[in-house]
Amino acid sequence: VEILSVFDELADYANYHFETEEEIWSEHFADDSWLGSHQLSHASFLPKVLEIKAQESYRPLRDVIESIVKFLIRWLAFHIIDDDKKMSLTIKGMESGMSLIEAKIYADKK
Repeated sequence: VEILSVFDELADYANYHFETEEEIWSEHFADDSWLGSHQLSHASFLPKVLEIKAQESYRPLRDVIESIVKFLIRWLAFHIIDDDKKMSLTIKGMESGMSLIEAKIYADKK
């Protein structure tokens, strides 16, 4: 029962975080493919969490916890360290006067 509560809290926070983040990204990447790609990445997160949650009823609790921790580490590492950081560096470049294309190149080099 406690793990179900944790999954619910994770899902609620993820929804809040993704909505807030996407508002920021959409201001700067409205017509850019990066925004759509990023939104797809967000959209894939919750179904995977719910899939792992569904396993809770027939797998040992330890295995379920291990699955969610492994998933979160991989997803967060790639998403935050790569995608989010690259997008924030691009915005920083644009705020300093670069075009979107120049700022993307700047972010890729960083």
